[in-house]
Amino acid sequence: MANPNGPAPAPHMISRPKRAPTGDEEATAILRLGEFQQVPALNLSEARTIINAVTTRRRNIKQKVTESETLLKTQEYLELFARFKQQEHVTAVEQLLTTRTELERFERSQLGEFT
Repeated sequence: MANPNGPAPAPHMISRPKRAPTGDEEATAILRLGEFQQVPALNLSEARTIINAVTTRRRNIKQKVTESETLLKTQEYLELFARFKQQEHVTAVEQLLTTRTELERFERSQLGEFT
């Protein structure tokens, strides 16, 4: 049924507006990462190591660790897909890939999962 007073008002926005994509981010033969071009990137094994270290440290100093659903799902994902679980292996892969200066940081982090 049509509203005799015109269209209904739009609902109040409860989240911030999403920024429009700039169109300059693309990981193809020519790597275009826009504002993220020179930003350090982690592979899954490095991310797993960091997240586990931070949560362990917080538990050890009796700081409250908020185990949100997002954190738990992230940890579960990283346990499944991180290729290297031991710190020595994670460090060795990082050192190996750091010598490949012809690669962008993003490319090295991606290759770190396949080494």
